[in-house]
Amino acid sequence: MLTQVPTAHEPATDPEQAILHGARGTPVLIQDQTWLFADYVPEREPIWDEIYDRSARFNKCPEELIRSASIRLLCVNYDLEPGRAADLILAAPIGELVTAVEAALYGPSPEHTSRGWSQWVECSLRSNNIDPETVPPYLINPLLEYLEEMKKLIPAREYICSLRAAVERQEWLSKVKPRTHDVGSSS
Repeated sequence: MLTQVPTAHEPATDPEQAILHGARGTPVLIQDQTWLFADYVPEREPIWDEIYDRSARFNKCPEELIRSASIRLLCVNYDLEPGRAADLILAAPIGELVTAVEAALYGPSPEHTSRGWSQWVECSLRSNNIDPETVPPYLINPLLEYLEEMKKLIPAREYICSLRAAVERQEWLSKVKPRTHDVGSSS
């Protein structure tokens, strides 16, 4: 059976037709279809600062900011007209959009990605302008020890403890807070 390819006047309504090569991210179910929202902030704009600041100060964020950021995350992965993207976002459950925006700002949740020693090594090296691919494996530990002595990285034990604390906080919040538009809770 042939499917009709959308014309310039007829926006794609099927995620598989509109998805861009290399798309990755957080899946969100909208109108019985799964759309993939970018799991990174696509550009530096004031909206991300505002969401981050409100999240840090109040643990809440207005729905219109979440929906506006979600449009940006959706358009990174799909060839969509802005109006079509907005329609999809308006039809999406706000809790799923909060999850997608949090994944973009703070990284995917620990259930979706492995965060441990390897990520700590990569972050430590990259934050010091060192490409991990250029460091021979036998030099990684001595280099990390040197960077730690020079106070140029977060020690692994603190990095892992802060990650564990973040996961524990997330679990605690999911038990004690009602499901709302709060940033910081997986609704």
